[in-house]
Amino acid sequence: FGEVLSSMSAFPHIVAVDVPSGWDVDAGPPKTGGGAELRPSVLVSLTAPKRCASAFDGTAHFLGKVLMPPEVGEAHGLLPQTAWGSSQVVRLV
Repeated sequence: FGEVLSSMSAFPHIVAVDVPSGWDVDAGPPKTGGGAELRPSVLVSLTAPKRCASAFDGTAHFLGKVLMPPEVGEAHGLLPQTAWGSSQVVRLV
């Protein structure tokens, strides 16, 4: 799996969904080994950005709408579902 991740870094544009492959959800990209050099140019976070998104240095970061009970969103300080309108995606960066 590490070799596959390493070979992906040869592509000029990579879109990662939620947590980039090989990244730790909290710590971000590995320091060494397979996937260490994998840096997506676009990240689409689902529901809310994960901690690893702080290591994202690509060109665009989007937040994809995932429906949840309002009390869950409120408890975690997420954008209220009504604020999205009909949009399914919000650009963060």
